[in-house]
Amino acid sequence: MFDLEKLIRPQVRDLKAYHVNEPSVDVKLHANESPCNLDKSVVDKISAEIQRIDFNRYPDAACEDVRNILAGQLSVEKDQILAGNGSDELIQMIIMAFGGHGSPVIIPHPTFSMYKNIAFAMGEEVKVIPLDENFDLDRDAMVSEVKKGPSITFISYPNNPTGNCFSEETIRDILEASKGIVVIDEAYFDYSKKSFLDSLGAYPHMIILRTLSKIGMASLRLGILIASRSMADIINRVRLPYNIGSLQQRAACIALKERERIDRESSIIIEERERVFAEMKKIENIDIFNSHSNFILFRIDNGGKIFDKLVKKGVLVRNFDSEGPLKNCLRVTMGTPLENDIFLSNIKNI
Repeated sequence: MFDLEKLIRPQVRDLKAYHVNEPSVDVKLHANESPCNLDKSVVDKISAEIQRIDFNRYPDAACEDVRNILAGQLSVEKDQILAGNGSDELIQMIIMAFGGHGSPVIIPHPTFSMYKNIAFAMGEEVKVIPLDENFDLDRDAMVSEVKKGPSITFISYPNNPTGNCFSEETIRDILEASKGIVVIDEAYFDYSKKSFLDSLGAYPHMIILRTLSKIGMASLRLGILIASRSMADIINRVRLPYNIGSLQQRAACIALKERERIDRESSIIIEERERVFAEMKKIENIDIFNSHSNFILFRIDNGGKIFDKLVKKGVLVRNFDSEGPLKNCLRVTMGTPLENDIFLSNIKNI
C-alpha cells in the first residue's frame, strides 16, 4: 500500500511551510518592506520595456545586464556577482555548493529563520549559538565553533529580527578563525550603511548577500550575492538555469538606475526610524532595542495580546512572542509618516 509519510525525507517531515499571518488591515507594518513604491515614471518605463520582451523565449540565463549595473554600483567585477530568486535561493545555493562535509551550518539565535529552515530541508545539521543579553554575538562560542571544521556560518548584519549590527570586531574574529564559509547577509545595508564589502579581498571565504526587497522592489524577488570570482563560479555551478525571469531582469535594470531615488527614500525611512524610536521611548513599560534596519524590535508585557489589540485597531506588526529570548517581543516596520503615526497613537492608547 502506498504510504506517503514513509517517502518523506526525515529532515522535511517536521518542517512547516513558510506562512505569513496577514489579516486584512489598513496599516501593514510587519514584513520589513519599504513603504515607498516606484514612481509612476519608473513604472511607465518598465511597462514599455516589458512590451519588448519576447515571451516565447527564455530569459538571459546569465542575468548579464543586471550584473553589469550592480558591478558598477558596488565597484566589483561582474563575475563576482550572482543573482538569485530572492536571497532565499542564494542561501540554498550556498548550502548546496559547500554543505555535505558533516560539519554543521552555524547560526546565531535569534536570527533570520530561513538559514535554519533551508539547511534542515537540505539534510544539514544546524548548530545554534545563542546571542548574549545585548543581542550581540557570543564571540567565544562562535569562534570556538567555526574552528572545528569546514562549516557554513550565516551572520545577518544588521540582524533580523533584533535590528542591531553585531560587533564588527567579533565578526572579524570569526572570519579570521573560520575554516569554512562565512556569509554576511547585508539585506538591510541601506539602513545601516555598514558593510564588509570592502574586506572581500582580505577574506576569500566570505560571501556578501544583498537584496532589492527592502528598498521598494520586494515584488521582484531579486537577491544579490557578491564573492570572489572563484567562489562565485563554484556557486554558479549549482544554480538552476534561467532562475531569474525576463520581467524581473528588465524591471530591475530600470529600477536600479534610480539609485538617487533609492538613497533619498532610504534616508527618509532612517529619519522615521529615529523619530518613532524617540516617541516609543516616552511610553512606559516598553523596552525598545536599538536598530540599524528599517524596523524596531520592542518588548512589552503580554506581547501576544498587544499584537491582537493592534490588529483590531487595523495595525499589523510582527508577533515574535514565544518562549525564549523573544518572549513578549513585537517588531514594527517603518511605514509612511502617517502609518507610523497611526501605530504610535494606537500603541500609546493600548
